[in-house]
Amino acid sequence: QQAIAGALRQFGESTLFGSALLERSTSDYPHNLLVESLMATGLLGGVPLVVFLCFVARSVVVLIRDRPGARWLGMLCMMQLVASMTSGSLFLSDTFWTMSVATLSAASRRSFRLVHRRRARDIGGADISPHYGVHRA
Repeated sequence: QQAIAGALRQFGESTLFGSALLERSTSDYPHNLLVESLMATGLLGGVPLVVFLCFVARSVVVLIRDRPGARWLGMLCMMQLVASMTSGSLFLSDTFWTMSVATLSAASRRSFRLVHRRRARDIGGADISPHYGVHRA
């Protein structure tokens, strides 16, 4: 609690550029990815992180809702996102960053098309894709 309050205070003192990698009163990181980003990089780093997190959250929803074979990846990514908001840091959350990139990749339309084309080629049937119509293999 004290580290997060101090980090937010530091962010308020240097809103645009941020101030330091560690919270001054505790000499520790705030254990929250978003708060640490705002403290360390200000709005110049915090806003891109928020945009990135929105893309990741959207990709998690796509995987869970539309891709039954990749639901596990979306759930693991969501677990890592929650963990990074309660005990993570920008530099030590390597599992979160890895899961985020994997989730973004798996949820992309290109990935979806490639999987369906491979299935159609393997079974000799039609490539059924809700976004791109039906194509004969």
